[in-house]
Amino acid sequence: PLEPPLLAALERGLLGAPVFIQSFDAGNLQALRGQCDYPLVQLLEPGTQPELASIARYAQAIGVHKSTVVSPETGESTSLASRAHEAGLALHAWALRAENRFLGARWQRGSDPAAHGDLAGEITALVAAGADGLFCDHPAEWLLPGRHEQHVERRQRRSEVVGRAGEVHCISDPQFAREV
Repeated sequence: PLEPPLLAALERGLLGAPVFIQSFDAGNLQALRGQCDYPLVQLLEPGTQPELASIARYAQAIGVHKSTVVSPETGESTSLASRAHEAGLALHAWALRAENRFLGARWQRGSDPAAHGDLAGEITALVAAGADGLFCDHPAEWLLPGRHEQHVERRQRRSEVVGRAGEVHCISDPQFAREV
């Protein structure tokens, strides 16, 4: 079993850093449920039809591809975030990158796949759709003026559903996590 060495390593090296334990394997998360207080995130492959009530019995959040939260063509939200929240789960969307090749058609700018598109627009759509956390290669876009405050205000209104009020989750590189 991987769970005991994982928890031992986390206890030795945390130094107060926030940690989410995430896995595509439900069995790992179910085993960890009674062994730690870290938030557990069930990662889901695109196309998966999640049993949210079942997941809520062992995890605090789901981690999903961003296209399952907002349409990459129209920017319109799906019902996934609201259904997750109704089940008592937070929702983390992955993977946000600024290059056109990684953005939905709605947020691409120009024809160069390596050029940066409108990542801020994609983030805005995900937050408006109800995303509680983002896996983002460009965290500065997440922290644009007003966005943080809007997200905290929304989280405070829903704190009874998703956990501690006022938390903002931008899952990124370790250096950024230490700076925030």
